[in-house]
Amino acid sequence: MSDAWVAIDFETANGYRGSPCAVGLTAVEDGRVTERMHTLIQPPAAYRHFDPYNTRIHGIEASDVETAPSWAESLQRILEFTAGRTLVAHNAAFDLGVLRDACTAEGNPCPTLRYACSLVVSRRT
Repeated sequence: MSDAWVAIDFETANGYRGSPCAVGLTAVEDGRVTERMHTLIQPPAAYRHFDPYNTRIHGIEASDVETAPSWAESLQRILEFTAGRTLVAHNAAFDLGVLRDACTAEGNPCPTLRYACSLVVSRRT
């Protein structure tokens, strides 16, 4: 039986979780990294402003995402990459919240995803 999952990490343009400006994904199968994906993202139009605090953390500026894929395009790429595998995030409440809130901001349905939170797992162990 295969142990396959995808680590996911979003960066946001500002304090609103629905303002993704980048995502990184790493696929792991049987304990080995098999694929990586990273993309800049144009945040949903209503939340496209970049807060200097966030920019200091990740270094991404508004000019960096001018030609980046839209949220809808990025979501499609994310779903294709994950291919039904479980997502793992450190503080999944944030990362899955980014996904949910960006979908809401764009009026897209939010996909149902299986996920685990490494923060919760680490606190329990």
